[in-house]
Parts: sequence; structure tokens; C-alpha cells
Amino acid sequence: MKRIISLAVAFSLFTCTAACDDVYNNEGYSRPEPVTEPEYEESGIIDEKGLFTSADLEMLNDEISDCADSLDVNIMVYVAGTKRSDDDTEKFTDDKCIEAFGADSDSIMLYLDASGIRTAYDYISMNGNIADILSFSTDDIFDDIYNYLPASGEAIIEENYIDAIEAFCDSVNYHYLVNTGEIEETTTTTTITTTTTTAKTAPPKTTARSTDNDKTKEIERVLEEKDEGTPVAFFSSCKNCR
Repeated sequence: MKRIISLAVAFSLFTCTAACDDVYNNEGYSRPEPVTEPEYEESGIIDEKGLFTSADLEMLNDEISDCADSLDVNIMVYVAGTKRSDDDTEKFTDDKCIEAFGADSDSIMLYLDASGIRTAYDYISMNGNIADILSFSTDDIFDDIYNYLPASGEAIIEENYIDAIEAFCDSVNYHYLVNTGEIEETTTTTTITTTTTTAKTAPPKTTARSTDNDKTKEIERVLEEKDEGTPVAFFSSCKNCR
């Protein structure tokens, strides 16, 4: 999916063929070398961009793995530093998802374009039973992610991507449980605040959209009673631009 430019700012690395040494940036803290040819073994994050510190990667790896374990699916998040065409992004994501976990697995791969080149193109690929469960919720998942990601042309800041990946895990958890009927959907209210003015120009409007963070406890409670699903056919979706 492509991220619309006007949107507001919104796997540790998988085992590498050769170990990636940390380097120090201008701010004086360590970042891993960008990874271009990772090997996949389990759920987690691939930081091709080299955006995150080692501590960030460990934390995100744990969060993604916890989400994957709780739903009994495989989850990969790929933070891309290379600009690919829209078609190449889709093919790359679909192929890597199958390469990583197998065509018959329950698996999800989120591709986040962090190349910094307009227009950023993001994509979600899914395999198996999880595709049937989440196929109608991908737009909502992207909405949750885009509360944090920068629009095209804006600065790429690691904190924004950390928040977006955490929101992705929460959203996948939530929509899985809603779509399987294990919890009821939580309705959040969109608040529109209008400021009046004596000027003849249209008054400014701000729209606040928030993710219900209180869903987490409900999710954790219900997950203990979740039944395992049966893998089904391959499905790939959904794309968005910002």
C-alpha cells in the first residue's frame, strides 16, 4: 500500500551469512551494518536499512516473536533501505515470506519502505489460514501503523518506526481476535475539533485518531484459550503508499 504524503508522522537481526559488526554513528551509539542477504530462521525483524541500535533490535525481535507465538503464526518485519519499484516490492515480499517460512505455513511479512525516496510503498504478504482471518483487516492494520510512520519526504526517525512496528503487532493481535470472534470489536471515537475565527478563511480543523491501548489486557486474556488454525492457500495483500 502507498503512504499518502499528507499523512501525519505517524528479526535482533536474523542470523546473517556473515556476522554483522556494530558501527558507531555520529551520535556515538552503536548501529548494526545494513543487512542485504539475511538468512531466516524464526519470527523477527530484518533491518536492511540499518536504522536500529542493537538494543532496539533485541526489543523489537522479542515483541514480534511474542506476537507470533501468541497467535501461532510466523511474522517477519522487513525494514527496507533499498528503493524498489511497486511491482518489485510485492514480488520481493511474497517471495521472501515463502522462502522464510514455506508456502504452506501460517505467516505474515510486513515490508516497510525506509529508503527515504518518494513515494514510499509498503506491503503486507500473508500465507495460510492467517490470510483468511486478516484479509479484510489489512487497511485497518495500515491505519494503525500510519499513526506513527513519517509521510514520504519526511525525516526517517527510528523512534517512529519502533512505534509503528509495535502498533503493527498490537493491531495484528487485535484483529485476529476480533475476526475469530474471541473478543468483540472495540469502537473508538474520532474527535474533530473546529476552531472558529473571524477571518474569512476556513477555520482550521484537527482530527485525532488513536489506537485503543487498553485492548492489550483483553488480548492477553483471550489468547490463552485460542485454538490453532489449519493452513490454507497462499494469499498476498495489501499495499499502501504514504
